Amino acid sequence: MVTEMLTRRSRVAVVLRMRQTDISLDGESLITPESIAAHVVAPGTTWRNDELQSARTVLGLTLGIALQQIEQGAVPYHIIHRIAGSLHELRKRYSPSIWQQLIPVAQQHPVARYFLEDPFTRWSFEKPRGYSGDAGLLDFIYGHSSVAQAIADASPVGKALYDYTKDASSSVAVRERRDILTQHVDEIASSRGSGAEVLTIAAGHLREANRSVALKEGRLKRWVALDQDPQSVGSISRDFAGTCIEAIDGSVRGILGGRHDLGKFDFVYAAGLYDYLNDKVSIKLTQRCLDMLKPNGVFLFANFATDIMVDGYMESFMNWALLLRSEEDMWRIINGSVGDLPVEATVRFGQNKNIVYGIIRKLS
Repeated sequence: MVTEMLTRRSRVAVVLRMRQTDISLDGESLITPESIAAHVVAPGTTWRNDELQSARTVLGLTLGIALQQIEQGAVPYHIIHRIAGSLHELRKRYSPSIWQQLIPVAQQHPVARYFLEDPFTRWSFEKPRGYSGDAGLLDFIYGHSSVAQAIADASPVGKALYDYTKDASSSVAVRERRDILTQHVDEIASSRGSGAEVLTIAAGHLREANRSVALKEGRLKRWVALDQDPQSVGSISRDFAGTCIEAIDGSVRGILGGRHDLGKFDFVYAAGLYDYLNDKVSIKLTQRCLDMLKPNGVFLFANFATDIMVDGYMESFMNWALLLRSEEDMWRIINGSVGDLPVEATVRFGQNKNIVYGIIRKLS
């Protein structure tokens, strides 16, 4: 196995470089590795060579221990759990500029091949739709039937690793996020009656709609699901044909440019988008979303939080670049967006604090 991993090391690096240049679906995307890196590491940032060498040494020891465990046939759960914790500590210990230098080192190490046996990790790394955090990736978290074959086809090691990644703290938080969104939709429908209108931005496959009682009972007037991925738009159109859900091909840039005349809504939310948007774009998008609210309407946005414990594994072996935000970061976006608008705003965490939510109610 180790020999095979070594011979495929260069192939992994090539796939990574290819995927990083194929991030935009239609020329509209603002979600690029470059934009995320620019937000995390300011241009012109330098670092001491001795600090970088120290970090590379620590990473080398961490990866070396993992390789030894693999060679000795250790339980996959123990291998991935240990390295996820070590990468989290390494990411926390060194500056973002140093950490960014370590990511490709981990990705090109022989142990990367081992973790890519997990179908969830592999999908994230290879990015078959050309960008991070796509709807197919989330289906691995949800355990949706659409990914059942990929899981069934995985090796025994891959299945064991998937048992860990699907129940990692971040995955648990994403499933909770889905349920929170459903709850908000149903609460809005209950308070507004059959005239409630909902807008989802970066809707993905809109899996939260499958659990909506209001949708099932026909208590929504309109649910617009906007996404720039044609596969996601097609999936929503197919899965929710005959309902009030309308799938629209649209982008963040289209919203910011006023190219989508969508009307007004009682509830607008963007649950998996702000993880990839810098503060400037986040504030502009929030302002546009507030403009689309009816009086007493609610806007919700969610973000992976800085307390996430598997961030190092996600950013390295999963090649899943994220902009993690704190409570203070969320308030900065809210305060930069609302201006003189009369609003009620709250920031709260999910149960395990891996996702943080900003909720703004427009009072007039």
